[in-house]
Amino acid sequence: MSEAIAFDTHRFVKRLTDTGFTEAQAEVLADEQVRLLNDNLATKQDLLKLQGIQKQDLLKLEGVQKQDLAELEGKLQRQMAELESKLQRQIAELETKLQRQIAELETKLQRQMAELKGELLKWMIGAMIAQTGVIVGLVLGLT
Repeated sequence: MSEAIAFDTHRFVKRLTDTGFTEAQAEVLADEQVRLLNDNLATKQDLLKLQGIQKQDLLKLEGVQKQDLAELEGKLQRQMAELESKLQRQIAELETKLQRQIAELETKLQRQMAELKGELLKWMIGAMIAQTGVIVGLVLGLT
């Protein structure tokens, strides 16, 4: 890694020696200070490298998300198709059931209508016989 910042070691050593440090102590502290700064501070190049890595990571993540969304869309479409098919089968079954019930009701109504016709004919024939008897009785009574 290149030097992150410019550090004035001469000034640092001078200040330390002015406050009572030996020149050797001050130089060791200055060297350590430079090493710490260089090891712990990021340069523009470091930041650009990190930015490039982040962009790559974001592109990978975007690709994964797009793939996940495509899979989810496919799954949802399959589920919707299955649901539609199931609903169509249920509708067809219901329609068949209703048609059968309608046919049964029609048959029942036709049978009841036939029975009513028979009853009506009995009553009409009985009324005609009774009317004929009354008319015959009147005609015989008048003669």
